[in-house]
This record gives sequence, structure tokens and C-alpha cells, in this order.
Amino acid sequence: MKIFVLAAAGVSVLALGGCVGSAGGQPPAWFAEQVAEEEGDYPSLREVPRTTIANTDRAHWAAAERQMMRAAAELRSHPRAQPGPPTDPTAFLQEARGALEATRRSHEPASAPVEPAPAPPASTPETAPADGQ
Repeated sequence: MKIFVLAAAGVSVLALGGCVGSAGGQPPAWFAEQVAEEEGDYPSLREVPRTTIANTDRAHWAAAERQMMRAAAELRSHPRAQPGPPTDPTAFLQEARGALEATRRSHEPASAPVEPAPAPPASTPETAPADGQ
């Protein structure tokens, strides 16, 4: 047990010595490279454009509005855009109930059990005629 404690203490002292002996203040080369890569990823706020590239010409937008109004009028004038004639909901409900009942009846077993068909009579081998015919 004493040997184990002494070995653990020795390894701890060596590990602590390795940390103390490293170059202080200078990060490793791989860390400096990674920081340089990350710094290149972020844009500078000075590079953000202060102007807009949107089309602000009033004539352009007036023409676009006229085009959209023509398209809307064309859609509204289409026959399918008009509401259909009112229908009687009770007729639809009766039709749906009838279809439901027909489906239910098709899945219910018949009221009288169906008798299985009788098996055909067993066939017997025919014997050859006695006279050779």
C-alpha cells in the first residue's frame, strides 16, 4: 500500500513539473492557427454596405401594381372562382348514411350460416371390361 501511495505521489509531482515547465504566455502553434482562421470568418462592420440595391423607382412599382390588379381581376372573373349553388345538406347526409350502411352490411356475417358444399364422391378405379373392349 505504501508503494502505491509513493508511486501516485511521484507521478503527481512529475505531472505538476511538466505543467510548470511549459512556456508561459505563448500558446501552442495549433491554437494560434485556429484563432487566425476564426478571425478571418467574421466580417468587419466597416464592410457592411450603407446603400440599398432595392428598386425604388415609382414607375416600376406602379406597373407591377397594375399587373397584379389585372391578374386578380382575371382570377375573380373565372367561373370556378364563383361560389357554387347552395346544396341541400340533408341529401348529402342521407347518401353518406346509405353508403355507410351498405359498407357495414358487406362486412357483417350472414344471418344464417352457409352450409359447406358436400364433398364429391370418392372415385373408384374403373375395372377393364371383361370382354376386352
